[in-house]
Amino acid sequence: MKQSKYTVFFTGAGVSTSAGVGDYRGPSGAWTKRKIKELELLGAQRTAEDESELTKLKAEAAREEKKARVKIDMCDAQPTPTHMAMATLIRLGLAHYVVTTNLDGIYRFLSPNMRACACAVSDKNQHA
Repeated sequence: MKQSKYTVFFTGAGVSTSAGVGDYRGPSGAWTKRKIKELELLGAQRTAEDESELTKLKAEAAREEKKARVKIDMCDAQPTPTHMAMATLIRLGLAHYVVTTNLDGIYRFLSPNMRACACAVSDKNQHA
């Protein structure tokens, strides 16, 4: 890292799930909940494939709910040791940027410099 011209961290859901923020596409995430609702609204128009997907998504969500730690609102999430380590390395000049798919804003707690360096990348316009 010391010899790197630009050290960039690329992060995703794992960094924030350890802070209690549910991941977007996980079994209890917003995407999955929305997909379940869409499939349920099809009612009698559901195909066998739709029904199979709905059953699978509901089963995964139920398993996740049983084992999930307490989930918190992403607005209340606090930085994890990973967030703090990245901020420290940036503050020391050993790293330069964070590119993340996380939209939870946890980086805002870390330092003024971190806010300038963090960049959120979203795939909200893409469909899985």
